[in-house]
Amino acid sequence: MKNILILLLILLCGCATTNYVDYVPPSDIEEEIMSTTIDRDFDTVWTSIIDHISSTFFSIDNFERASGLITVEFGASNPEEFVNCGQFTASWTENYQSYDFNGTYTEFISIYRRGSLSGRMNITAREISDNQTQVRVNARYILTADSGTWSFDSGSSASINVSQTSNSIRTCNPTYKAESSILDAVRALAE
Repeated sequence: MKNILILLLILLCGCATTNYVDYVPPSDIEEEIMSTTIDRDFDTVWTSIIDHISSTFFSIDNFERASGLITVEFGASNPEEFVNCGQFTASWTENYQSYDFNGTYTEFISIYRRGSLSGRMNITAREISDNQTQVRVNARYILTADSGTWSFDSGSSASINVSQTSNSIRTCNPTYKAESSILDAVRALAE
């Protein structure tokens, strides 16, 4: 019995204890327009999108020229560039070591909670007329960490409860860097 109590005491001392936590959720999602229409023919726009994707962090999963659909995948070692989960400040002790953090919650889970980002994006190009093409993008973000998974699309957000304590709801939404990368490349054609 004495050995069990000693073992239990050792385990309890090695657990994490939180000294301070402050979380500020991200601002409401800005309404972003995820499409653009430019004065270029479909073939020029299609080729430009494929060329741009091939030189970026995106990986082409599938494309079908007849329907104008391109599906790409992306991941990031720096998810904070693509996902905004608000600001986070904390100090805690874990396994006899003290930690302090002040930055974005996305950075926090990347560093301390095995956070990773994967995403998919649909890009559609549609011929409006002989010299006008519309491009629309929509991304699905999947941010995974030890505390859970946030899954949301362009223009939306996700909130999850990351622990049993009060004030532990964390909200994430897109920064629109992925969508803007495509739309900015298309808009550059018009210049």
